[in-house]
Amino acid sequence: MVRESLEARDNFFFAVLPDEAARQQARVIADEQALRVGPPAYRVPASCFHVSLAGLGDGTVITEGRLAAVVAAVDGFTAPAFRVAFNRLQTWAGQSRPWVLTGEDGVVGFQRLLEKLRMKLKTEGFEFPRPARLTPHMTLARNGPYAHCELTEPVCWTAVELVLVRSHVGEGRYTIVARWSLKLPEPV
Repeated sequence: MVRESLEARDNFFFAVLPDEAARQQARVIADEQALRVGPPAYRVPASCFHVSLAGLGDGTVITEGRLAAVVAAVDGFTAPAFRVAFNRLQTWAGQSRPWVLTGEDGVVGFQRLLEKLRMKLKTEGFEFPRPARLTPHMTLARNGPYAHCELTEPVCWTAVELVLVRSHVGEGRYTIVARWSLKLPEPV
């Protein structure tokens, strides 16, 4: 399952990944903002674009056994696929001032997916803290000048899988640990 040894600094989280068209559209948006307002200090590699749902460990070391148990607990997980639409780029406050894509109605599927995942893990004996508020977003850059715009063309895709991601902290790369397909509606 996990071929590399687990590093104490690595993070693990459940996420949804954009499709290639959405990934490229998001990259173009970040490029255009950098030209308009100035470049950020750090650009998230397009290969690392994702929408986080929930982290594992809360800063604690995740052992291989614990990771394997979480993956086993989620096996058999089912949830419907859903449409994602991010219609706004904004800079969030905070030390790293991230540029994020976010939206309104086009993000409700994330909350539903998170609740189903939380229930599945709970029935298998796992708990993870409920965030005060899930704000689905995709980070494009960090430490840049203030940027904000409504997008004329929303970044859209259909979320068709849930993934468990290992973030190799400080290396700018992710490894997909496990994948679970989301159900597409039956054709009519």
